[in-house]
Amino acid sequence: SARLWRQYFRHPRAELWEAEADAACAARFQHVLEGRILVGDQGDVPTLHRWISESGGAFDFIIDDGGHFNTQILSSFRVLFPLALKPGGTYFIEDLACSRQDRYQDSHERPIDKIKDWVDAVTMAEDFPPAPGGDVEGILSIECFKGMCAVNKCPDPASLPPGQTCP
Repeated sequence: SARLWRQYFRHPRAELWEAEADAACAARFQHVLEGRILVGDQGDVPTLHRWISESGGAFDFIIDDGGHFNTQILSSFRVLFPLALKPGGTYFIEDLACSRQDRYQDSHERPIDKIKDWVDAVTMAEDFPPAPGGDVEGILSIECFKGMCAVNKCPDPASLPPGQTCP
């Protein structure tokens, strides 16, 4: 998919990074992304922190089209959304159908069920504010499509109109 994203994001200032679990695969495609490849297991929290350090974070978009195991998807979101995605950015989670497939069940938490919880929390935030530090902190909105959801991060509070807040 590195070639696909390179074609899609053709802007001359676009800086694309790809994460890959397989070091040999990463080495084969390093030329496509000009060496911007992070290697490791996205389900491993220290690896995710290393990726942020190596890349500098501050991404406008993060597209999780990687591992399909529940812990990989949720660990990535829980680290990268708050720490590596810019305010106003969008985090895409693909392959959500895997949440219901037995071969990807490595925890009791299923990403698709968590996203349903997040939608409930975001839509009810005025009446039932979410707990600080939870998964929904910083989520402005969630848009879902066949097999994927886009989670939009709250913009910088200074850019909001007077009196408007973000859940």
